[in-house]
Amino acid sequence: MLAARRNGRDPRPALLRLLVARYTAGRGHSAAERQRFADLAMRLFDVVDLPTAKRAATELATAPELPYALALHLARGPIAIAAPVLRLSSALDEVTLMALADTTSPDHAAAISARREVSPLLAKKLAAVLHEARGELRSLPQPRIEMAEPPASAEIVPDVGAAPTLPAPPAPAPLVEAAPFHATPAGFRAATAMQRAILFDQIALLPPLPMSARLPRAGEATLGKLELAAMRHQPAVLGALLEKALGVSADAAAGILGDDSGEALVVTGRALGIPFDTMARLIFLIHPTLGRSVTRVFGLADLHERLGEMSAQHLIAAWRGGARRAPALRMEELPAMRSFGQKRRRSETPVNEANDRNRRGG
Repeated sequence: MLAARRNGRDPRPALLRLLVARYTAGRGHSAAERQRFADLAMRLFDVVDLPTAKRAATELATAPELPYALALHLARGPIAIAAPVLRLSSALDEVTLMALADTTSPDHAAAISARREVSPLLAKKLAAVLHEARGELRSLPQPRIEMAEPPASAEIVPDVGAAPTLPAPPAPAPLVEAAPFHATPAGFRAATAMQRAILFDQIALLPPLPMSARLPRAGEATLGKLELAAMRHQPAVLGALLEKALGVSADAAAGILGDDSGEALVVTGRALGIPFDTMARLIFLIHPTLGRSVTRVFGLADLHERLGEMSAQHLIAAWRGGARRAPALRMEELPAMRSFGQKRRRSETPVNEANDRNRRGG
């Protein structure tokens, strides 16, 4: 550990891999050894990167002597870590699985339903949870489809043998088009976790923004100012820095900082090209309570990994109100390519006239 720290490396991922390999290689662990392993592993799972935690959880999922406390800790984490434990681990009994289906996300319930043996009672519970999740998806607002009206000159010729024509129903009241929930940081903050997950999947399919609407990456000076303002607990300074870096309004910057889930700040950091370790320090300085929840830490790391930079810039553009940044020079001010090969006209100055007279001798 000392050698790794001198070289600037984090020794904790290697420690977790070594600890898991040593534990799974042995058999007949005592109760004290299981408890000691669970305590050490949970501390390391909370601080290592997501790929390392995912590989270690997959290796432990089939371990016959996986401690119950560690299995429950992993099953409550992000779905990337919880899925193999929920599908394969024998350390989780039916009562625990029923409670996890009630208190975790629909993705966790779907992972439980993939177990080889599921009792009828547990299967009924999982079906109810997944059915409720699908109902929430159907209840989300759908895009409005405008139907083309027939031309005014078209005439409908009634059929003589058809039934009598009923009176036309009254015209419906005009629909009020509501702004999408993600159009402002306040709406994004008020959205449910399911709505945000669907939004992230949708914006991942959008084409990249034009170059004039993209944000430049944050430089070292901007990152230093953000960290200094976060350490000093200066929300007004943080808001002004975000307002300048993102091109958003002051209300939008305040809404980003006010998102207690930290996801709006992750979107901001992804759009500005900020690494997650730097962004995590900012998030935990702004919202200290997020660092106490292992589930939230892994969830934010997973979001930072899944969310592309261009997708995050689409969301920031929506928070800017769709306004694009003006280029430094207008196109008409830039020289045309065809003018580079032309000779420049000699300016008619008094100095040139004097030189001509000297050459002519008077």
